[in-house]
Amino acid sequence: MPTSLLTKQSSLDEHQTKLMRQHVQVSAHLMRSMFDSQNAGTMLMQHQELFSGSGYPKGLSGNQICTGAKIIAIVHTFEAITHGHTSTSLHKRPLMRALLEISNKAGVDFDKQWVEIFMKVVREQQQ
Repeated sequence: MPTSLLTKQSSLDEHQTKLMRQHVQVSAHLMRSMFDSQNAGTMLMQHQELFSGSGYPKGLSGNQICTGAKIIAIVHTFEAITHGHTSTSLHKRPLMRALLEISNKAGVDFDKQWVEIFMKVVREQQQ
C-alpha cells in the first residue's frame, strides 16, 4: 500500500479508493500462496467487511463474515486508531478513546460478542 494513500489528509479520489480497497485481495492472495492457507486468506479477504454489511469487497454481513476476519477487523481498527493512521485522522489517540470508538461500533461495524471479548482482554492486559 503506498504510504501516500495511508497518510493522505484529504478525501481519496475514485482511483485512490480502488487502490486502497485492493489490499484485501493482494494480502489474501499472498497468504494463500506463501503459506498455503485458505483459511488465513479468507480472513484477510473479509477483514474489511462490516457487521452491518456496508464493508468491502463483497458487502458481507453478520455471520457471513468468518470469525477470524471479525477479530482482525477489531484489532486492525484499534491499531489504526492508537497509531494515528485511520481514514479520519492522522493523529494517534489514547487507549481509552480507541476503546470507546470500538465500543460505539459494536453491532454496526463489529460483532458485539467479539468487541466484548476484545475489551475484556485489553482490561486484563492493563492490570
